[in-house]
Amino acid sequence: MVGDRGTLAELEPSGAVVARHHVPGNLEDVTVHEPSGRLVLLAEKKGELVVWDPATASETARFTLDVAAILGREPAEANQGFEGIVFRAEPGRPGGGVFHLVHQRKPARLVSLAFDPAGPARTLGAPDVLSRHPSSPTRT
Repeated sequence: MVGDRGTLAELEPSGAVVARHHVPGNLEDVTVHEPSGRLVLLAEKKGELVVWDPATASETARFTLDVAAILGREPAEANQGFEGIVFRAEPGRPGGGVFHLVHQRKPARLVSLAFDPAGPARTLGAPDVLSRHPSSPTRT
């Protein structure tokens, strides 16, 4: 589980906290990269994906997001970023699968990326994008 102020917490199934780690950044979400066993954390404000190795309890890389290139346009507001991330294994793709990121609004989009988080850190941009889909929030 992650927190906005850079907290990464490991929990037992009962919800008890096993360990806490400080990871610099405004963390919004976390997913497991199954092929490597590493975690990929989404840091919203700086637009980064942080790779974390739970075996060594350490950061292994930071991938900067070229937000405009990934979205296909400049976001309308500077303080609106990516809020969610999930990984789905798909053999044959770079890194063994696809990362799906959700951008908050202006534009609200679901973006699918393929890259290898076990590889060297770099900027992720348009060449890494597999698809973009508009998303309209549901109002309740």
